[in-house]
Amino acid sequence: MKKYISVNLRTDPKKNRLVVNRGFAYKDVSVPKGYTSDGLTKLINKYQPNCLRAAIVHDYVCDTHCIPRKKGDEYFREILKLDGVGRFQRNRYYWAVCTYRILTFKK
Repeated sequence: MKKYISVNLRTDPKKNRLVVNRGFAYKDVSVPKGYTSDGLTKLINKYQPNCLRAAIVHDYVCDTHCIPRKKGDEYFREILKLDGVGRFQRNRYYWAVCTYRILTFKK
């Protein structure tokens, strides 16, 4: 039995990206239909089903600046937990996005 909440996606093989078929929301972030994401950027299995919702919300926050990036990082970790990602993996992904934000001076 899967623990994660799936999102309705399709792949765009030409661009190697995921396309949202049906919009969805998490708290005050609404990801619209047609938004594209690369999933978990730079990771070996970047299309892990239990991480996709978190990755898409985080990518949307980074692209649109609809909320502060730091808050988007927190949402990323919260969604990973809700979707059943273990504590070690969840914290590893969270610290990776925080480190990137700090190193690139993004707020």
